Amino acid sequence: MTTEVIPKVVSLDLDDANYLADHLSAEQLRKEIHDADIKRAVARCFGEDEEEFYWEDFGEVCKTALDILRANQPKVEVREGQVSVRATKDANDIVDVISRYTGLRKVGKEYIGKCPFHQDNHPSLQVNQDKQVFYCFSCQRKGDVVNFIMQIEGLTIKEACQFLLNDPKGIDKCLL
Repeated sequence: MTTEVIPKVVSLDLDDANYLADHLSAEQLRKEIHDADIKRAVARCFGEDEEEFYWEDFGEVCKTALDILRANQPKVEVREGQVSVRATKDANDIVDVISRYTGLRKVGKEYIGKCPFHQDNHPSLQVNQDKQVFYCFSCQRKGDVVNFIMQIEGLTIKEACQFLLNDPKGIDKCLL
């Protein structure tokens, strides 16, 4: 007498992803994605096609749940009329801002110039426009456009955002 093996086919869908997003944290979802990848690889090694497809589907549903979880979390909590740090950073190019304080020249992907924070005889300030960050190899000051204004003008983070907002060359998209 032969017994027929019935493959376990489980269909996972958006409802499952929503359920996981409601009941698991982002860290737990990342762990589930990792575990699903391992279980899928083990199933592939043993030739268990149904298991492999199940864990592949489960991993995809967990990734969707993680995306749902991220989408439901506010990026920055801002009240009407307040300044958003993220919007300030997005609206002001670091090369444009720093070049108002010191001369910068492009060398490859980077911009270099004399650091305005100390007496500098040789260019030690490096500005990366792609990453929107700066670093001085002499005094080790570093940061983004808001940090630069905070340090050079001696301002708090809120005052630095307002400074960039009120700058005639600044962009008024910083105010939400």
